[in-house]
Amino acid sequence: MPTYTGTARVVLNDSDVDLSGHGADAAMLHVVGTVTGQNGELYHLVLVNQSVVAPEFTSTDDFTFRHTVFKIKLTPVGR
Repeated sequence: MPTYTGTARVVLNDSDVDLSGHGADAAMLHVVGTVTGQNGELYHLVLVNQSVVAPEFTSTDDFTFRHTVFKIKLTPVGR
């Protein structure tokens, strides 16, 4: 598995972190940065993780995700 090192900005948004509100809970993790691959090449990194917990779950001790999207994109810098 390839290894990358670098720096990134991480933003986490969550509409109901403790699941105490009415309706479904949506959360999104967004990471943007620049990393270096094992070959020394620079890459622009974008990572997105979007998750939705169904409204019937009201405890963080026991819940499942109704919907999850996960995406990682590495683009060589300069291309």
